[in-house]
Amino acid sequence: MTDSPLPSHLCMPGGHLSTKRAREYVNGLALSLGISTPAQDAYDKDMLIDLDHKPLRLNFKASVNEAIHTGVPKTLQSLFDARDPYLAPAIEIAIGPAPPGVQIDLGAAIGSYHAGGPAPGLVTSPEVALAEDILHFRRTACEASHVDSFAHCARSYRCYLQSCLAVVDCFLFRYASYVKNRIPDFEAFSNTRTLGSAAGIEKRLDAWVLTFATDALDTFKRTKEWSDFQMIRQLRNRYVHPSDPVSFYSLKEIGGHLNLCRRGVGGLLRSLREYSRMDKRIGFIQRVATAPEVVYSSQTDT
Repeated sequence: MTDSPLPSHLCMPGGHLSTKRAREYVNGLALSLGISTPAQDAYDKDMLIDLDHKPLRLNFKASVNEAIHTGVPKTLQSLFDARDPYLAPAIEIAIGPAPPGVQIDLGAAIGSYHAGGPAPGLVTSPEVALAEDILHFRRTACEASHVDSFAHCARSYRCYLQSCLAVVDCFLFRYASYVKNRIPDFEAFSNTRTLGSAAGIEKRLDAWVLTFATDALDTFKRTKEWSDFQMIRQLRNRYVHPSDPVSFYSLKEIGGHLNLCRRGVGGLLRSLREYSRMDKRIGFIQRVATAPEVVYSSQTDT
């Protein structure tokens, strides 16, 4: 006889998107890439598409299933993200140890910046990795939300809060990097100088809006997205930079806080993209904005 897993107080019963929304998202991305949506009787069949003079094998039904479970159809999303001038990600590369006597180097470049080194190692885009951290720590917090593992739940919760702020930080620095590559003197203007500095995140968000979305200066801090983002900041400061000698973690409150990233991070970054008249459908943003809802139960099934 084996022990049954302990019941958890937090769970994520749903996926990222409903079937209807996933289908709309997949079809919309395809059309933006110049790919025609197949007829209903061909929707579940493999298709070979000529995209930019390269063959692409695509199954729309499989793409919809991916979007239901992850928020994005991987192939279409990768193609779409690669065309973005500000947030095109590096190609993720992971290489294991080289054979004895052989050195393998891996690396990637975005603009004038290059990162890499000898294998074994990993090259990835930090905003993508941090968005995945948010989703990972939400999941592990839920999995550990049973009586024998509350400390592990709290640890994942703290990491989640830190990752939420870090991905917004990274978004701002990606834009700063873009500007640095295009103006002769990045430091000559107070807004760009602040954007790429170590100033507080709110000052750099103000600088971003002033640089890319001046029309939103008077409105973006009056939104629900901004309110949820500020709540995440307050919680991060409370639990990651504590000033009190004792911390209390309420499982019910953690459940609610794990949902703040949907609007306070994903929704905020979507709004910033829209303010700057750019498409909001960037993969890492979409993944966080559609993160499955966390549900709390005071009574667990046994």
